[in-house]
Amino acid sequence: MNALVLRKLFFKIDSWIQKKASFINHQEVIKDIYFEVEISVGYFLILSIANLIALGGLLLNSAPVIIGAMLISPLMGPILNVGFAFITGDKFVWEKSIKKIAISVALTLIVAAIATYLSPLKDVTNEIISRTRPNLYDLGISFLAGCAGAAAICTKKSYLTIVPGVAIATAVIPPLSVAGFGIGTGNFNILSGGIFLFFTNFVAIILSTCIVFYLFGFRPSTTTEEVSQLKKRIIFLAFVLFAISIPLIYTLHKSISEIKLRKNVESALKKNLIKRDILICLLSTI
Repeated sequence: MNALVLRKLFFKIDSWIQKKASFINHQEVIKDIYFEVEISVGYFLILSIANLIALGGLLLNSAPVIIGAMLISPLMGPILNVGFAFITGDKFVWEKSIKKIAISVALTLIVAAIATYLSPLKDVTNEIISRTRPNLYDLGISFLAGCAGAAAICTKKSYLTIVPGVAIATAVIPPLSVAGFGIGTGNFNILSGGIFLFFTNFVAIILSTCIVFYLFGFRPSTTTEEVSQLKKRIIFLAFVLFAISIPLIYTLHKSISEIKLRKNVESALKKNLIKRDILICLLSTI
């Protein structure tokens, strides 16, 4: 009985997805993606400006400034395109997007490192520390945000309101700015933490965009070779996801333990203060 109910449920979900996918203008979406993969000076200029703004917010410990940098950063686009190429097997989009991301990461690290080295402010702020210890929640948030971004690209609905929110949730530029700060100050722990957070977000976004694009009907050709290549890519992505989940689970467990320890210490201090106040009151009455 339960198996029959599940089959009916899956059938209804599949029918709903196919119905939604039939309304998607696939050619228009592909056209936008092909336009997005082109490398331009303007793209790297905006990226560098967003990077410097994010670095300034990190050094000043200002969350609003960092959010502003995330809003203008164009790095989210190429990452979403990688997810599209991953699921469809489009080699042109794949090569162009990977090249664009590689140059973007290298440029961001170099600019942030030079700016940090020249800056009189080199203190490790709370905003910097918070981006050096990613956990499983960061992976989940980036996954959900990537789903929203990919769905907005496919449906063109609420694109102008959803994409800025996705840019803030995924936070792909601040971790690279943090890594650049680590290079500029010679701090390997900060460098590795920033890179790992960026890579965590990167993998989660690719995974979520693959799922969304697939559900909306973007798939490779049905040839045996293409299907085989898709299976290999999925297995590789699953392996990477599993590999990064292990340290993410560890950092989450460590963070929870630290929070519990902090609460216990605060509770013990409060009890001691209460006892001291009572003792002072008793002594004052004598």
